[in-house]
Amino acid sequence: MPWKASLSVTDCASSKKVVALVTDGQTTWASDSSGQFTVVVPDIFSQYTVFVEGGGYVNKTFTFERASAENKVQSLCLDKARPATPAAQVAAPRITGTKVDTGRVTITWDAFETNQFNVRLTPIGGSFPGEPFEGQRELDGGDRSFTERKVQGGRTYRFSIQRCRKGLIDFHSNCSEWASIDIPVTPEQGYQPWRRWFQLHPETQFDHASQQVAVVSRAPGNIDLFAFGFDNALYTTFWNEAGGGWNPEGWIRLHPETQFDHASQQVAVVSRAPGNIDLFAFGFDNALYTTFWNEAGGGWNPEGWIRLHPETQFDHASQQVAVVSRAPGNIDLFAFGFDNSVWTSWWAEE
Repeated sequence: MPWKASLSVTDCASSKKVVALVTDGQTTWASDSSGQFTVVVPDIFSQYTVFVEGGGYVNKTFTFERASAENKVQSLCLDKARPATPAAQVAAPRITGTKVDTGRVTITWDAFETNQFNVRLTPIGGSFPGEPFEGQRELDGGDRSFTERKVQGGRTYRFSIQRCRKGLIDFHSNCSEWASIDIPVTPEQGYQPWRRWFQLHPETQFDHASQQVAVVSRAPGNIDLFAFGFDNALYTTFWNEAGGGWNPEGWIRLHPETQFDHASQQVAVVSRAPGNIDLFAFGFDNALYTTFWNEAGGGWNPEGWIRLHPETQFDHASQQVAVVSRAPGNIDLFAFGFDNSVWTSWWAEE
């Protein structure tokens, strides 16, 4: 449920009530004649920060903690501003969270309306060139998060941020004080060019003693995997960057009416052009079989697997076919024959 935050503003020297303006960066309220204001805070916030401005006083920020402020009137006193102070101080951002995930550090914050933020992320205990960056960066005033990649593990980094506004009279007062937080990054959380192994759709099982997975990229941002299952049918799954990752349906059987020997055969795969996949494997009858996927044509060949030059036989129990595309629209096949020579065939798009 929403909760109420109330604040009574007084003069620090005289304890007299001060009529003030209070803002949370989006909405501005005026305190009543007794210097008090009350605001209803959404339930999602456990803390609530406001900027309090009294005419002729040094402005301050005040943070309500729900546990101690709910349905209570809290007090804040303002000091008289010195005559030489021409502009209100700028409130510093409030860092609200950090997240470290495999070499990536993300920091979030809250702040009042502003023109820009200055941020720094530096390793504590010495400089590490390029880890993650040197110097200071400027961010847009609408930003509320910052992410740095390739952060090394086993170190602690200090993130600092200040809020800056344009148009103030005193140049030195147009940026707030720095707000900082230290972020430890364990060796396990640090950047690693190779990611850890993880299971991919473990609900589907394969024969690890005899099978190898075949892989191809049919276009940038795409990966297709193939392997023969225990039922001697071919299985496939895919990863698509634009679609958000691996196929949520897992492994699927591809033309299961055609069977192969999963104990001895491996599928060979090639992409002869973007949006094309060609598969090859020797069948139980020692002939070569092939099928294909064509994006423009609507997907997998509706005729399924077809025999390719069945008059030429190979030993499916011991031989594998090798395939390559030497140029777009070309396929070359290679395999050892019963005479121990290398045999080849090719396909060229007209």
